[in-house]
Amino acid sequence: MKVQSWQRSVQLVWLCTTVLVLGGLVQTGAVLPALCVAVLLCLGQGFWLALQFRLAAASAARRAAAGDLQPPPPSRAAWWRAWRVEVALWTRSFAWHQPWTSRSRQSLLPGEPGAGNVTSGRAILFVHGYLCSGGFWAPWIHHLRKLNRPYACVNLQPALADIDSYAPQIEAEFRRLHAATGVAPLIVCHSMGGLAVRAWWRQRLQQGARAGRLAVALDIVGLACPHQGTWVAGLGLGRAAAQMREGSAWLAELAAFERGLSGKEKPSWVCLYSDCDNMVYPPRNALLDGGRESLLAGLAHIELAFDPRVVDLVLWLLDESPGSATWGDSTMPAGLDVVLTRPLPL
Repeated sequence: MKVQSWQRSVQLVWLCTTVLVLGGLVQTGAVLPALCVAVLLCLGQGFWLALQFRLAAASAARRAAAGDLQPPPPSRAAWWRAWRVEVALWTRSFAWHQPWTSRSRQSLLPGEPGAGNVTSGRAILFVHGYLCSGGFWAPWIHHLRKLNRPYACVNLQPALADIDSYAPQIEAEFRRLHAATGVAPLIVCHSMGGLAVRAWWRQRLQQGARAGRLAVALDIVGLACPHQGTWVAGLGLGRAAAQMREGSAWLAELAAFERGLSGKEKPSWVCLYSDCDNMVYPPRNALLDGGRESLLAGLAHIELAFDPRVVDLVLWLLDESPGSATWGDSTMPAGLDVVLTRPLPL
C-alpha cells in the first residue's frame, strides 16, 4: 500500500472509531466518559509529542552538563513554544495535508496539463522524510502555485524500506525536472529525505563513473536532516530507522564515500537546523561536513520546513545559478544571512 493510501486509511479508521465510540457512550448516557475519550483522542498526539520534546530537552541538559554549549540549551519557554507549534503542524500535516493532497497538485512543470503560466526557470525537487508523503509539502505547493514556479514532490515508497532503495525514485524525478527546465533542480529535503538525497547522489556518481558521465552542479537545502544520525531513530521501525541511528554502519559508509569526493562531485549543501528539534538531536547531528550551516533557534522539527526565513532562502537560491548554495562569497541579498541566524522572539 502506498504511503498516502495508508495515511488515508488511518484517518478514516480513526474517524469512524471515534464516531462509533462516542456515539455509543452518549446513547448509554455516559456523557462524562464520552468527554474523557474525546479529550484523549484529540490530545493523544500532543502527549506523544510532549514525550519527544522531553527526551530532546533531557539530551540538551546532558550536553550542557558536560560542557557542550554549541548551541546553548533552549529555555523552558522555548521548548513549550516549540511543542505548541508542533502539535498544530503535526495535526495539520498528518490529518489533512499528507492524506488528502492530490497527487496531481504535487507537480507543476512547463508543458504539463494545467501548468498555465508556470515559469520555465529552475524547479524545486522536494524530498520528504520518514513515514511521510509528498503531501507534506502542501504549504509550499500552495505558495509556489501562486508564484507560478515549477516544482515536483517525490513520494518515497515503501515507507520503511532501505534508504538506498529510494535512489531510483529521486533519480526519475530529477531527470524529469532537468528535462522540463533545462537546468538541474534545486533540491529541498526534510529529515530522512536528506539522507535519501545523499544516498541517491552516491548511486548517481557511481553509475555515472561507469557510464563516463560528469556530475552536475547541484544545490541542496537540508532541513532538520539527521546527517550524523539521531538517538530517537532507535525507537523507529524498519531498515530506514536503523540506518538513521547514531553511529550506524550505513552512515559511516556514506560519510566515507563523500570524503573521497572532490570538485564538481560535491553538491553545495545548506544545512538548516534548530536547537528545539524534537526528532534530530543533538542539534549538530543535522550538520554535514563541508556544508553551509545556519541555526534557526526555537523551531520544532516540522516547523523548520515552513519557516518564512527558509522560504526566503529557497526562493533566492531558485533564481541563482546552480552551485550558489555556498553563499558566503556570493550575491546573497543584504541582510538575509543575518535574518537566517537571528533567534526567534519568544
